[in-house]
Amino acid sequence: MAKETRQGRGRKDDALIPLTDVITSLDSLRALRRRSSRNLDEKFRRLGEMGYSDLRKVWWDVDDDVTAIVDMPLKAEGVPRMIRWNAYLRLASRIAMILLVIVISARFVWAWRPYIGESVGGNLPLIIAVSIACVATINGEIVMDFLIRRRIVRYEMATEDQYSKHVARLKIATQKVITVLEREIKRLKKNPNDFPIMLFFPDYDKITVIRTRTPRSMGIFKKKFKVYTAIVK
Repeated sequence: MAKETRQGRGRKDDALIPLTDVITSLDSLRALRRRSSRNLDEKFRRLGEMGYSDLRKVWWDVDDDVTAIVDMPLKAEGVPRMIRWNAYLRLASRIAMILLVIVISARFVWAWRPYIGESVGGNLPLIIAVSIACVATINGEIVMDFLIRRRIVRYEMATEDQYSKHVARLKIATQKVITVLEREIKRLKKNPNDFPIMLFFPDYDKITVIRTRTPRSMGIFKKKFKVYTAIVK
């Protein structure tokens, strides 16, 4: 029994970084950043196996809220259809790029001509057509992705009140995990600076913001939100 207790403590010692990861994921979902939902249930399950059984209840409390936020884009008018078209464009652009490599290789790589065919390498209109198809599908994918994002943002703004309860519960869940992290850092006598947390919201108890930055699009244009680096007090 004593051996199992020591093992349990050792596993808890390894949980501080996973705790910061879960905090960032929950906070990101609160900011409607849905990619952070990937494997979130698995992260909570692993923490539960490390001895944090109370955190499993936190996950059960917000499971439906996470699902509601992740599924939100699919309820925006026209978005499911646009997502399908974007998938077709993505597939078409990959095929066009492969064809472009083949026809250009047939024209400029002499060793490949016997395998691809002399007619392909010497067919300039074919090369031009494939090049145009490649450029068109890639740009079409970019434009469609932009239109999808814009429509989702409009839907988020229009339904802010409808999803406010889900966002509020995610804030409560995030605060509970922060409290666990703060408790464990003190128990293990670790340096809080070794366990920074990336956040979109700085309005939690028991944290101190040590850095604020504004992300840039393509490294140039400032985005309309801030990202905070925080540590527990």
